[in-house]
Amino acid sequence: MDQAEKMRMLDRIIELVDSKGVSAYEIANNIGLTEAGVGKILNRKSKNPRDNSLVQILNYVERRGESSREVAKPKESYPTNNSKNITVNDPLEFFSTKSGSTFEQLPDGTFRMTVPFVPVQAQASYVSENIDINFFERYKKQTFRVNQTGNGRYLAWQIKNDSMDDGTDEGLKDGDIILTRQLNRIHWKSKFRYTHFPFWVIVTKEDVICKEIINHNVEKGIITCHSLNSEYKDFDLSLNDVKEIYNVIPTLDE
Repeated sequence: MDQAEKMRMLDRIIELVDSKGVSAYEIANNIGLTEAGVGKILNRKSKNPRDNSLVQILNYVERRGESSREVAKPKESYPTNNSKNITVNDPLEFFSTKSGSTFEQLPDGTFRMTVPFVPVQAQASYVSENIDINFFERYKKQTFRVNQTGNGRYLAWQIKNDSMDDGTDEGLKDGDIILTRQLNRIHWKSKFRYTHFPFWVIVTKEDVICKEIINHNVEKGIITCHSLNSEYKDFDLSLNDVKEIYNVIPTLDE
């Protein structure tokens, strides 16, 4: 898509957003992008938005109900993150999950979520399973601001290269810390929801990688991995060579 086509599509998106009263928060929660990323696109602050992001946004706002008072519900509820330091009042309630995550209910109705963290320097040990019961205690847990509690196993991972950095606001930069939720192996026999959750952390038998999944051949058990950085080529990966898979949870920035 050339720049002129992008601008025409963006004009149409903004026209629909204004007429239907759709917020960046609502769009982000329904299509799996970040609120900050959607906001920059709608405010024309994103210099080179990805083609796929524009198409996703346009498809959503076109389907959105005509009434500005109609509130669309997210397709699926997952915690959302505020990566800035959290300065709020004392929590009203505190509880933890079996997977090691904790939730503190805050006076404004949101939750402070704390999850185990796997930094770059620990990922080789994680892959080799050379870990003990104190593995996660060696690294500072990561805290995220979320709008509700969530089931399942959550981990924070650190990005270790520039393969997912395409120079746009939607890319993942070297050193970024992301919130993820594990996809249980029993769901690997069904087609991955890679259009709703484009970014994934994949623990293979040799490495931890973060990629966009662009195809899933369910019959053969093969996924096609894509990097946002054009210097990296797409490749197929057999799920037989994969230990764990996590979908990246969209985050909210202040």
